[in-house]
Amino acid sequence: MKALIASIAAFEATLTASSARNDSDFEAHRRDAIELRRQIAVHRAEISTLFEQSIASPELRAQFRARFSALCSALALHQASWPVVAIELDNPDYQASRDSTRAKYREFFSWARTTLRDR
Repeated sequence: MKALIASIAAFEATLTASSARNDSDFEAHRRDAIELRRQIAVHRAEISTLFEQSIASPELRAQFRARFSALCSALALHQASWPVVAIELDNPDYQASRDSTRAKYREFFSWARTTLRDR
């Protein structure tokens, strides 16, 4: 379980760093966004493997899978809709996609911290 929690924390840190860079000066960090997206994919794959190994309860595993899948789907849709080269920070459609995706990952991380910390 410790490895899963550490991986989730690293994933959260990567998404937080990505958000901060995008909010501060995206044009100066556009190339960094490509690397951050690669890191996001690595975290997603690692967590997908670890949670199956770390969570014994079938009910909790199902909850985790549903919540994590919702997060991954939101990230995938956002990234597919907005390739790094097409991001326009002042575009209302981009802003809505970004904000919706951020809300989804905040929801997941909050749930994961609360649910997994005592296991």
